[in-house]
Amino acid sequence: VTDPGISQLSRLLAPLKNCQFRRLTLAIGIWNFGFAMVATFGIVYLKKDFALSYSELAALTVAGAVGSVLSSYFFGKIIDRLGARISAALLFLTAPLSMLGYFFISPAKIDFGIWQVTNVTFVIFVTSILGGALFSGIGLCQLRLLGM
Repeated sequence: VTDPGISQLSRLLAPLKNCQFRRLTLAIGIWNFGFAMVATFGIVYLKKDFALSYSELAALTVAGAVGSVLSSYFFGKIIDRLGARISAALLFLTAPLSMLGYFFISPAKIDFGIWQVTNVTFVIFVTSILGGALFSGIGLCQLRLLGM
């Protein structure tokens, strides 16, 4: 039961009075903003320099979502076993490594029998699955820490 005398704004700002919650919320915001900026420019880079189609770019987004779905149960178990704080620290260190795939892209073609795909599409597709998995683990840690 909520007190009708308390405004919505007061309820929204109440958790920010807790110093630990405020620092965690700020850290999560900076982390997500930083990676959102990099991802935006990565898409522009792939479109401009490698002429990926919008279908290929959409497939990369779908690959990230698939990685997230496939790994969420696993990371949930890891978080339960190690704790959200330790899991988040490990994932904060390892998740950005999934971006190393950009160093291995080229405009060359890869043949899979009758199916041919560009190197950039294949490499970024694989790293999108891995990145989606690792970054979803970070999201689960953040939700767990915010709930605590």
